[in-house]
Amino acid sequence: MLKRDVVIVDPWGNGNASYLHGLVRSLSKKVNIHLMTSGKYENKENVKVKRIFFLFSDRMSDGKLRHIVRGIEYIIAYMYIIAYVHIKKCSVIHIQWLLLYGLDCYILKILSSKCSIIYTAHNAIPHIDNKNNKALKQIYNIVDKIIVHGNNIKRELRNIFNIDEAKIEIIPHGIYENATCEYMETREVSKLKKYISMYDRVWLLEGNIFYNKGFDRIIKIWLEKFRKKNELLVVAGKINERYAELTQLLPYMVMQNDILFIPKFIEENTMTFLMEACDVFLLPYRHASMSGVIFSSALHKKTLIATKVGAIPEYIDNVEGAFLCENVDNEILKKMLYVKQLPKEDLSRLGNEFYKYVYKNYNWDKIADQTISLYDN
Repeated sequence: MLKRDVVIVDPWGNGNASYLHGLVRSLSKKVNIHLMTSGKYENKENVKVKRIFFLFSDRMSDGKLRHIVRGIEYIIAYMYIIAYVHIKKCSVIHIQWLLLYGLDCYILKILSSKCSIIYTAHNAIPHIDNKNNKALKQIYNIVDKIIVHGNNIKRELRNIFNIDEAKIEIIPHGIYENATCEYMETREVSKLKKYISMYDRVWLLEGNIFYNKGFDRIIKIWLEKFRKKNELLVVAGKINERYAELTQLLPYMVMQNDILFIPKFIEENTMTFLMEACDVFLLPYRHASMSGVIFSSALHKKTLIATKVGAIPEYIDNVEGAFLCENVDNEILKKMLYVKQLPKEDLSRLGNEFYKYVYKNYNWDKIADQTISLYDN
């Protein structure tokens, strides 16, 4: 029996420890994968990889020119994909991320005349604002199937965009397969290690920093209400310029020795060190669809505190090592105070239990079977 040919599109490539690697590895056992991605992707699977996204702009400094170049590269890459699907007669295209919603509507209309389109809505509703909701509704109308990572996201999509329930499929997020807990002892890592070693317990907030991530909630708690002794809060990531709630706190943060603030994009090696060095991951989201931080926390065998938003409770409710709380500042504080009084040996044990649970229940082979059933239908 001939294997089905499927084109998977992920402009990011997502580094070497990503969702994409797990998906591609598992799917490639049963279908022929043609992966369209960026130059960052390192091929460890038996698949056809076309590195066509952002080959020039990924080497440029951030700025207006880089944004223009990226836009041009994005259009050229999709022109290639449209021609490729047509020539190879691929029956399914599975898109992981769409980056320019207005333009994507036109691209998807062309693709829809050539093959079935499946779209994984990782951020089903935009994190930062809803100005793109009109274009998103068009996207959701054009594609044939939408994959989301939980029931709450499906419900939210239906309510906001009035999408037919039959069009939305729930397929879980999977573990980070190629991830590593090892890091190189660079100059930056050595400097951070020396600073962090002065503290008994380390709490970590990491990732792109914007309002819905809720970083300001933790920082206010830390500054005003969280009685601590020799504990460190690490805040690592690039700040969105419109995040006034956090920028107002910056003068107070820089005065605190027990807040280590790293306001920039953190490269993979340094982030791996920070994840290994911390004791507790914090996920104080105001709104989210899902978060890969769950899987980073599990990989590094760390305890996690998270608010009940999006599909997050569906993954970690009543799971050892993960502490859920209501999406209210005072409830976050209560959970932090509870975790604070746990001995470090207990945190280590809980982190190990969390790892075992996540890596058993979110295995990529199970997820691939569900995804292939969607391709076949």
